[in-house]
Amino acid sequence: MKILEIAYKPPEFGGGIERFVNGLSKYLTLNGNEVSIMISGTENKIYIKNNIKFIQIKVKFPYFKKLIYNIKVYFYVKKNMKKYDMAHINGDNGCFISRINDLNKIMTLHGTSLFSAGVKQNYTKKSVIKWGLIHPNLFFSYLMERYSVRHCNTVITVSASLLDTLKKLYSKNDITAINIGINTGYFRPGNKIQIRHELNMENKVIYALWVGMSPERKRLNFAIELIKNSKNIHLICIGNTEKYAGNDRIHILGRVSDDILLKYYQACDLLLLPSVSEAFSLTIVEGMACGLVPVTGKNVYMPGLKNNINSFIAGTDDDYKDIITKIEDKPDILIKMSENAIKTAYEYSDEKTYSRYLDVMQKIVYKK
Repeated sequence: MKILEIAYKPPEFGGGIERFVNGLSKYLTLNGNEVSIMISGTENKIYIKNNIKFIQIKVKFPYFKKLIYNIKVYFYVKKNMKKYDMAHINGDNGCFISRINDLNKIMTLHGTSLFSAGVKQNYTKKSVIKWGLIHPNLFFSYLMERYSVRHCNTVITVSASLLDTLKKLYSKNDITAINIGINTGYFRPGNKIQIRHELNMENKVIYALWVGMSPERKRLNFAIELIKNSKNIHLICIGNTEKYAGNDRIHILGRVSDDILLKYYQACDLLLLPSVSEAFSLTIVEGMACGLVPVTGKNVYMPGLKNNINSFIAGTDDDYKDIITKIEDKPDILIKMSENAIKTAYEYSDEKTYSRYLDVMQKIVYKK
C-alpha cells in the first residue's frame, strides 16, 4: 500500500502525535508499504529518512498556522490523491482532506481539543459555548475534528477509557479504540546510579521529571511551583520549556535527543504530569516502562493506572501537594510502585498497536 500520514511537526520537534506517526510509519515501511509523512516547516521540501518520504509544507505566517497548514495539505492531497491508497488524519492534522470523496482515509483521535482546554466529560452546551469564547483556536480545532470524524471511513481513539465519551461528543457510534504502545525493548530500566553519575545527578535525591511540548496544557507552571514548595525534591523539565526559569532544584533542559530523554526516564523517580487532560499519554507509558511512578490527575484517561499501586492520581491541586508530602515522608513506597509501573507498561506493545492499524488499513484498501 501507498500510505500518506498527516502529522504537523518533524518527529524530532513534535510531541506524542509525531512520535506515534513516526513509529507507525516505520512499522508500515518494514512490512512492505510505501509511506509518506506530511509536516509543516519554513520551506517547501521533500526528503527521505529511514526509508520514509517527508513532505514538508511551507507555513511561515505567524497566525493561524495550523489552519493555513491544513488548507495547504488539502490542496496538495487533492492534486496528488491518485498516488496514495490511504490517508491517515491525526487529530486535526489533515482534517480538510476528509472532504475528498474518492480517497480512503482513517482518522485517529489523540484526545479532543475540548478536553485539552479543560472542558469536563460531563460538559453542557453552555459550558462548551463559554469555553469556545475563551479558547477560539481550540474551538476551531474541535470543529475541524468533528467534521473529519463524520467523513472518514474509520475513526480510532487511542484510549479505550474515552471511547463512550467520544461517541457521544461526535455523534458517531462506530469509533474503535486502539491503545497506543511503546517499544518495550528500548524503554526499560537502566542502572540508575551509573546513569545519574553520567548526568551529574545526586544519588540521594528524589527527582521528578516533566516532559512535554504543550507546557500550558500539561501545566508546567503548576509543576514548578509544586516542587519549589517541596522540601528537597528536584524537578527536571524537558521539551518546550525554554521560557521557564529554573533554580538550584528546578532544572530546565529544553529539547533533548531521544537517547538523552531515555537516560532521564531511567535516572528519575517520578513522572510529574498535572495535565488539564490526556487521552493516552505516551510519556506516561514510556516513563513507567523505565521505572518511573506517575504523579498525574484524574483527567488522564489511560487504562491501567491504579492509584497508590502503580501511580498517584490527584483529584484536586491540593491532592498533588499531599502526594508530594507523602513521597517525601515515605520515599520507600516508590520501590514497589515502580515495579508495578514497569509491569503495567509492558502490557502496551507498539508492535501490537501497529499491527492492528495495518489490519484496519488493509481491510479498507483491499475491501476485505
